[in-house]
Amino acid sequence: MTDQPTPNPTLPSGVQGQPIANGTPWNFGATLGLAFLAVAGYALAQLATLAYLVPDFAKMDQKALEANGDLLSFTTISSTIVICLLIVLFTWMRKGYPTRTYLGLFWPSWREFFFWLAVLVGSSVLILGLYYMLGLPMTSQTMINLYKSTNYAALFWITVVIAAPLSEEFFFRGFLLEGWRKSFLGVYGAVILTALFWGVIHTYPFNSGLV
Repeated sequence: MTDQPTPNPTLPSGVQGQPIANGTPWNFGATLGLAFLAVAGYALAQLATLAYLVPDFAKMDQKALEANGDLLSFTTISSTIVICLLIVLFTWMRKGYPTRTYLGLFWPSWREFFFWLAVLVGSSVLILGLYYMLGLPMTSQTMINLYKSTNYAALFWITVVIAAPLSEEFFFRGFLLEGWRKSFLGVYGAVILTALFWGVIHTYPFNSGLV
């Protein structure tokens, strides 16, 4: 009787044959420390871009800067590039745990794709319905004002739809979650902690997009 190959337990279903992780991610402390470095790089990239575009930004009104859609686009895109490159570097430095496995850079199976697409659509409909019943605006006035202020609508859409979500996926779901779920926190602790951090940066007044 021929032994059947056992699936690689370190990989999600539908992605067999991808790089095998022989090691482990960074531990809790190292993940936290490297995360601070990544955030520092993100902030420095925003400040450098802002200083290049608006040399005297320190003398300007903070609210005026935060209401400028073009500044939001350029600073977000530049900082996204920096933080994603840093995350890739940090995962590459962890030998025995391939970057693609670390960040979950695999195509899902079609079954998983359509399942989670249905979950996304269903949850979006429920949330929008709740907003409608409560009489809440579907879009924040801040985002509306930013969109109206931009001279590069396409760049603004790239920022909101691609750049910002990409940096969050690399940082939260990729780096933090993967490192912490295999620490003493476990899966549930890692999910809760990363969700809390994600919620904090999306809570006013920390969600301006500019440092």
